[in-house]
Amino acid sequence: MAKMIVLVRHGKAQLRSDELPDFERELTEAGVRALKAWLPRAARLLAEEHPKSIELWTSPAMRAWQTADLVADEFVETLGINELETIEMPCLWTQDLSEFFAAASECESDVVVAVGHNPFMEEAVAQVCGQAVPLATGGIAAVRVNGEFSNGLPSEGRLLWVMQGPEAKRWKAMVDVEDVIAEAVDNVEARREAFERGAEQAEEPDVHAEGKDRGEDEEREGTAGRCGHGAGAARIVPSPGTRAGAETYTVPSLRTRRFMFFTFLRSR
Repeated sequence: MAKMIVLVRHGKAQLRSDELPDFERELTEAGVRALKAWLPRAARLLAEEHPKSIELWTSPAMRAWQTADLVADEFVETLGINELETIEMPCLWTQDLSEFFAAASECESDVVVAVGHNPFMEEAVAQVCGQAVPLATGGIAAVRVNGEFSNGLPSEGRLLWVMQGPEAKRWKAMVDVEDVIAEAVDNVEARREAFERGAEQAEEPDVHAEGKDRGEDEEREGTAGRCGHGAGAARIVPSPGTRAGAETYTVPSLRTRRFMFFTFLRSR
């Protein structure tokens, strides 16, 4: 019985480290974005085969599960199926070719999509088509197994198509740029809030100064009126001790100070 097997290597994952067990390594943000941009092509190629039934298998490792979730979402949407259940297959983690192909031969679905790791993925392709095919992270290879299985391994098959994995480094550059922009936005927002807090505090009335020398206030208002300012204009306030006829200055409004602040930011 002919069976189509789609072998998917997991997407770009976190780097290995002594603190993080290999089994728990997750996809990076760049790896997720690269897969989302890449998987629709694979889904369209699979749709051309008009599969009647599909099974999705995955290694139990975290990065493989995350890749399988993305595969399921894309295949369900593109192929128009109601649901694609993910089945955990330990042989994809232990990289047991005989156990994997034995399970595939007993599977009733005409398409098996398996998410796993290298070198297992490349070895599985070589086992079917007789030649080595390199698969980068996120790479996908579709093979068709014909005839019987011998000792759990396919006796005949051929390579249908291969999609090398997407270049996650380009997506990493985009993620890095977005992080820098987000940090800059947070910094500007914090500075704006601090600026407005300072302006509000400066505008709070001095309760201790109320009633102190009301005559000076009236004189200032009269000066503003003589200078031709309307009722809505900022008041001209002479500095203490200013001689008659000396230059005065205008206290800018809060709106004006905000404009001055953002003009200052753009100039830096």
